[in-house]
Amino acid sequence: MKRIGSIFALMLAMTITVIAQVSPASPVKPEKLSKSELRSLIATATTPEQHMRLAQYYAAKAQRYFAESNEHQEMAEQFRNNPMMNNDKRRFGTVDHCEYYAQFFKQRAINMQSLANMQKLMAAGTKNSEPRHHGPGVALKRTTRLLS
Repeated sequence: MKRIGSIFALMLAMTITVIAQVSPASPVKPEKLSKSELRSLIATATTPEQHMRLAQYYAAKAQRYFAESNEHQEMAEQFRNNPMMNNDKRRFGTVDHCEYYAQFFKQRAINMQSLANMQKLMAAGTKNSEPRHHGPGVALKRTTRLLS
């Protein structure tokens, strides 16, 4: 019984140490928006504050997608280096799967970063921003297409 207790205490201490060492990797404050709030804000954003709110939301999404991409790339590398998993029989479910999702999440992150940059430009009121005279429906359709 003492041995089980000491093993459990050791595992608990190691877990706490690992959790304490993990620092948040995102300097961007994630913006919490529901789908309806997001669609509404996309359609009606006119002030720099509203555009910056959207930019923060998209930047946080981009960081999350880049992290997912990196995680899948690391897993693919680990599977590639493991001869038990990197064979013709298991490659499709391991290496190919992880490489596909690494690319998928990387592309999503690039799209989100583009949306964040576009919103920053719109917040700054630069000439490169999308003109608002097209109406909110056009901006919503363009943004929805980039999101999917």
